Amino acid sequence: MITKKNLMPEMQKVKMQDRDGNEFSMQLELRKSDSKYFVFLTDTHQLGGSRLAQDAVFFIEKVCQKLCLDNTHTQFYRHIYNEQMGSMFGRFNISWENTDGPSYGFQMLTNLDDVNGINKMLKESQAISLADHVAGRRKVG
Repeated sequence: MITKKNLMPEMQKVKMQDRDGNEFSMQLELRKSDSKYFVFLTDTHQLGGSRLAQDAVFFIEKVCQKLCLDNTHTQFYRHIYNEQMGSMFGRFNISWENTDGPSYGFQMLTNLDDVNGINKMLKESQAISLADHVAGRRKVG
């Protein structure tokens, strides 16, 4: 069996708490290109049943707070790795203007243009250390 390439093998582990206060680990990669941030999240290699899939907006809000990110300049993705299929990506389309809290849609990126767009962005953007980013944001704020 041929193992497909993992495009994000060095995601950083982040401790999170779910709504019930239970701690678990999530993998995260922060990337930047110009003034735009890209956040890739994963908590499991399975397509369904993950905590991220079940409560995405809650965790995305927590990531924004933890990393001091401006959500209007940040795009969020889910990264799923499977040895037979390689890296797969989905995009969270979040509406932050809702008065009842943010709402979102999720779309797996399966067409060739979307996949090529992700590959191009990964090549052209810079991976950022989470600790360095938070330290720099606290100095500014």
